Amino acid sequence: MNKALGLVLACLAAAGASIHATDWPEFRGAGRLGVWTETGIVETFPADGLPVLWRTPIKAGFSGPAVANGRVFVTDFDPIELGEAPPVDAGVLAGALNRFSGMERAHALDEKTGEVLWNHQWLTGYGALAFNWAIGPRATPTVDGDRVYVLGAMGNLVCLDVETGQVIWQKDYVADYGADVPPWGFSGA
Repeated sequence: MNKALGLVLACLAAAGASIHATDWPEFRGAGRLGVWTETGIVETFPADGLPVLWRTPIKAGFSGPAVANGRVFVTDFDPIELGEAPPVDAGVLAGALNRFSGMERAHALDEKTGEVLWNHQWLTGYGALAFNWAIGPRATPTVDGDRVYVLGAMGNLVCLDVETGQVIWQKDYVADYGADVPPWGFSGA
């Protein structure tokens, strides 16, 4: 698990135990302003550190979590062995399966317990990315009411139902719009 993401999730869990925190539904918080308006926050950490209330394994990636209405939304990348690749329709991948292939995943977790409520995954290949960037999604999920929007590194944009994780709609920037994949992948939140 990404150490920074683990720390964020542990802090969210610890904060959620004592007070009700304001939601953080997108990159840089509500309105993407980067302003945190909470009060009553601890001034110093206890000598033994914050108590860990829950842990949930998350694989590789660069995206941060979004928190809304008692749920934590986060994305990751789970590499697959080439022999394990599920069957896919022609055109699903921009390139052939390779050692940078795997499943990009969106997860919804219970904010209080860390229980996985649902996940949605899609097969992708990172062969078009620079080697150093081939390890996961970059864009923080965006929650808007009953929908959560997730963008994969290769340009797969998915709108999911917040409660169930069911796909409402999806677009592929490369296949649908002819976009070129940047060397670091798509990262707009």
